[in-house]
Amino acid sequence: MIELVNRSTRTMQKLIIDDGMKRVILKPGRLKIYRTVKLKQLIFGVLSLVAIVFTLVNAVSLHILPSVKKYLLPNPQIGYFSSIPIVSFETSMARLTVVDIATRDLNNRTTISRRLMNADREEITISVVALIQPNDMTSEKLDTSKLKVDTSKLSAAVRTLVSPPFASASLSLNTQSTSNVLIIGLGGSQMNNFLHHFFPHMNITVIELEQTMHDIALKYFGLSEDSNQRVIVMDGLEYLKEAADRGEKFDAVYIDACPTAFPSSEETLCPIHGFLDDVTIANLLAVLRGTGRV
Repeated sequence: MIELVNRSTRTMQKLIIDDGMKRVILKPGRLKIYRTVKLKQLIFGVLSLVAIVFTLVNAVSLHILPSVKKYLLPNPQIGYFSSIPIVSFETSMARLTVVDIATRDLNNRTTISRRLMNADREEITISVVALIQPNDMTSEKLDTSKLKVDTSKLSAAVRTLVSPPFASASLSLNTQSTSNVLIIGLGGSQMNNFLHHFFPHMNITVIELEQTMHDIALKYFGLSEDSNQRVIVMDGLEYLKEAADRGEKFDAVYIDACPTAFPSSEETLCPIHGFLDDVTIANLLAVLRGTGRV
């Protein structure tokens, strides 16, 4: 039971608060303090309840959700992102590193990719490929350097490079296609591996300037060579000139000739400047079939 007390010059009412077994008479100033205390007690109680529920949910999740050990990779102290250097090597232009990148999203899905990087320009990825993950993956026994490359996948950047000859019908989408394709620039061999995976009869010639890049692609990026796919180590500009002189013809020419060093002063990195001069452009036109596309 509550009766309000209103003290003034004309009227006076009693304030009685029935608090359980007690009957307490409060003045107006004390009423305000009483309500403030009660409000603080209520807030404290609600926060305590939330803390208890949160603690219980986390305790239960440790038993219901998959073990963290199942998803963490060789660096267990970085729960959602691990960078694992595999090997470093020298080209004629720069020192490069092969790095495996493992990420885990909030749904505990793990993806692992392999990247070719230049430590001087870490914001630039020279090449990236997806790796095939084992079904039983634990940090204790997983060595990412031994994982195979998934040649059926392309990075978003390379998709835009691969698709134009197919869009213009220079290359057929028939998986039995025997089209003649020239790729200048091997890198991590992502593009030629993808084409060879889905079009095993396509005749693919890759030109690579650096022998070291060829060796690294064979060992770490899933490059395989056979009668329908080969890598020739030589200058791409020289190869174009010789191919034009021989009268070779290609259904598509992909130019992915980029430097392995990336000076920030350069406005255009890919392709290298030699592929933009008139002589090289003339050689490109000479090696294309009538329906061919660069």
